[in-house]
Amino acid sequence: YTKNKNLITSGFMSTGNTRDQRDHAGNDNGSEQTVSIKARILALVAAFAVMALGIAGLGVLTIRDYDRMMKNYGLSYDNTYYGEHLNYLVSSAVMESRGIYLSKDTTSARVFAKRLENDLTEIEQTLEDWKVNGGQAKLASFGVIEKQAQEFLTFRRELIRLGTTVSPTEADKLGNNERARARRIAFQADVEKAVLASRKDLANHQAIAREYNAKRAIHFMTVAILGIVLMVAISVWIVVEFISKPLRTIAHAIISVSEGKYDTPIPDAHPHHDPAHVHHQHDEIAAVWRAIEHLRDRAVEADRLAREQRETERLKQMELRQIILD
Repeated sequence: YTKNKNLITSGFMSTGNTRDQRDHAGNDNGSEQTVSIKARILALVAAFAVMALGIAGLGVLTIRDYDRMMKNYGLSYDNTYYGEHLNYLVSSAVMESRGIYLSKDTTSARVFAKRLENDLTEIEQTLEDWKVNGGQAKLASFGVIEKQAQEFLTFRRELIRLGTTVSPTEADKLGNNERARARRIAFQADVEKAVLASRKDLANHQAIAREYNAKRAIHFMTVAILGIVLMVAISVWIVVEFISKPLRTIAHAIISVSEGKYDTPIPDAHPHHDPAHVHHQHDEIAAVWRAIEHLRDRAVEADRLAREQRETERLKQMELRQIILD
């Protein structure tokens, strides 16, 4: 009996050691590594981050394009404003010049001359601002307008000199004639053409901005919806395929083993793989399967040992009966 018991114990330890060596060899020699659930979840989080970065990048591009469109819009707006303001100042200067023509003497002409000089000074400032703020680069006709404006300024200042130092009559002879009027009308006509071109350009930029806004809104919605649908689909797939299904299978296996069904197969974390492949896997589900396999083998071994012990006791009782009968 003692000899049999030692053999049984030795067999039990040998079985456990062999199993441990097998698991260890599988872990060391398995060339194929399974991605863990943790790694899959982290990859999913990284995918969400990439989607967020993509949307953020699209937003940055949108802001950059919007700034460029607003810059062009601002140039067109400035050209329109400066052109209209210049035309207004020219008309105001013409009205003050007529005041000089109709003055009785140089003293009364000085009132109109002062206002005319203010208009001329503002015309110079308007031209300078227009040039600095893009008129020269945006309008092909700006050079012609600038030249005409300088001639207009020189001519009107000569009117001021004649009207305030000589007589209003001499100023009237210089400025109140068809030739001077034709030059002034041509000057204002060129300014008006520039204003109309700027208004057309302004309307064009407004249309471009509206179209861009509509398209970019569709782009944002498309990217967001596709990204969300893709992320949700991947999330559901990971949860169902790598968490929910394996856990249900594990629960069924645990119940079966606890009921004594030791022939319950121990599959891989992926049911479509070879069951022996579980020893080459290193994810969390495979680790649970290896633990269940270990417990099942221990239970099978314990059950076998219990049967052998009962058989040994039965034989021992039979020997005792035989001794008693003899």
